[in-house]
Order: sequence, then C-alpha cells, then structure tokens
Amino acid sequence: MLLILIKEVPLQAGEKITEKDVLEILNPKDIQDFIPDGGVYINSGKLTLENLPGFWVHFKLNMSRVRNTVGMETIMYTIFYKNKMIQIQGQVMTSINGEPAERGGLKKYEKLFDLMANSFVISNMYK
Repeated sequence: MLLILIKEVPLQAGEKITEKDVLEILNPKDIQDFIPDGGVYINSGKLTLENLPGFWVHFKLNMSRVRNTVGMETIMYTIFYKNKMIQIQGQVMTSINGEPAERGGLKKYEKLFDLMANSFVISNMYK
C-alpha cells in the first residue's frame, strides 16, 4: 500500500527547512516524533527528492483494526516544500493476529517503493 500525506509546517515568512534541519531531525530522539505511537524504529537516513531536503525512516508497527491485529512494516519518505511536509509511505502487512503473512515483507517491495517515491513531481516547481 502507498499513502501520501501533506501537512502544513508552521514556519515564519521566508523560513524554510534546510538539509541541516533534516540532519537534526535524524537524531534518535527527534526521529521518534515521526513514528506513530507503538512503532519500532529500524533505520533512517537523509534523502533528496525534487532537489528538496528530506529523510526516510523504516519502522514496524502493530495496529488493531476491527477484530484483527495487523503487523505492518513501513518505509516513509519525507520532504519539505515551502511550508509543507510531504510524506510518501510504503507499507506491507507482515502478520495477521500473530500469524506471518506470506507476502515477502518490506524487503520484497522496498525497491518498488523507492521507485514510486522517486516518481513524485511537484509541478508548481516547474512553472
């Protein structure tokens, strides 16, 4: 599953998120703020997409929905454009009620998610 989330970032006029800011976000204390409650951090790093600073983070999460508990593995790509934080999340179900889901895990889809995130275009940048 692929999700796209866009949130406003409260910045002052003329302020923008820089690569230096991204490096600060990547410290273990701050990166946890980007992982949902109960999520388990696996790894992360910086990235550039559309010549914009950003980062990626890989985490696992169990979530209960209706009558099931589902294990998910997620890779989340985050970039900053003007006063927007844009997240692209690739998710794979790894278990249902503790039973492994025979889907190959994130490893099977990771390159596909990288390619899908890389195809993201902000058309306003080219006007």
